[in-house]
Amino acid sequence: MGEWSKCEYDRSELPSRCFIFAGMTPNVLIEKILRNFQKVLYTKHDNYNPYIVEYEKEEITLIFQVYGAAMIADILKILKDGNTKEIIFIGSAYGISTDLHVGDCVISEKVQCLDGITNLLDNVEYAYPNMILTKKIGQLIATEMTCKTGKTVSVPTTFWHPDHNRFDKDAIALEMEYSAFCYFSMKLAMDVSGILVISDTIEHSLLDDRSLRYNNILKAFELVLAKFEVVKD
Repeated sequence: MGEWSKCEYDRSELPSRCFIFAGMTPNVLIEKILRNFQKVLYTKHDNYNPYIVEYEKEEITLIFQVYGAAMIADILKILKDGNTKEIIFIGSAYGISTDLHVGDCVISEKVQCLDGITNLLDNVEYAYPNMILTKKIGQLIATEMTCKTGKTVSVPTTFWHPDHNRFDKDAIALEMEYSAFCYFSMKLAMDVSGILVISDTIEHSLLDDRSLRYNNILKAFELVLAKFEVVKD
């Protein structure tokens, strides 16, 4: 244990807590996120951008620019090697449900695996986050943000929706990484949950103004960060 994390982070023991930000995170948003921390202890710009930061004398890992199921699997293995215990995923999703709007939050309790990794390698149909953590995060987010709980679906790309006839009829949102995140973390015995912020819908394109989505990613992150001990109970 610790050899892979030593190679990636220059240390064999990583912080017990981590936030993964899936998809493209603009520099201005990263800067706002980093303002919540007293120190940046480590950073590296490579295929994805990891940071180790200090928050009220506790170290936390942040990972930005994470794309796709394969990258998620790689990151999780390294975090497990460094003894990370708990990971919160924050990403974007397309709103399938007509009552979802750009900027709304989705808390996924069950993910249909059509990501091209889990469903092909292990023939997995569904993946699940840690339900205790998920319930507490959902309750926390719902106190200040529009939030919907339900089933989501992961696909290889969100620029086109492959095999949409295979989507479960009750899936409310789709994205690229969450099924692999939940599935591989379960195999690695890590506690995980996540928040998806709606980026586009049938009425609003990804090319529309993204400021509301980015503002709500920041807001959701700061809510969880400030109440982390409550969430962790």
